[in-house]
Amino acid sequence: MKSEIWLFLQEIYIHHNNFLFINPNISKLSNLRVFHAHNNKLSIFPNEILNLKNLTEIDLTNNAIADIPLEILQLSKLRTLRISKNLFTDELKKGEFFQEINKLVSKKNGIFEY
Repeated sequence: MKSEIWLFLQEIYIHHNNFLFINPNISKLSNLRVFHAHNNKLSIFPNEILNLKNLTEIDLTNNAIADIPLEILQLSKLRTLRISKNLFTDELKKGEFFQEINKLVSKKNGIFEY
């Protein structure tokens, strides 16, 4: 019973820590809508959150992430994506992929900060 209560979480705020990675078990939190892990030391995009189809908001600002997976486009409910102050190249920022993310978020009057 105790372990099941976590499954009902809708928001997680784990910012301003020194996390290097996200626990893979986060993918079990199917009700999660908001995920904030800004100001950590993540160097890899936490692919586990791509299974969370109810996510509307992701904030990974100020980490050390250099790449973002294409599967982010499958998060159809995503309205806010903050990924600025990471290690994305200018080429990636100006490319078609970031434009597609912007379109996805803009359709919902959302925010895409990179």
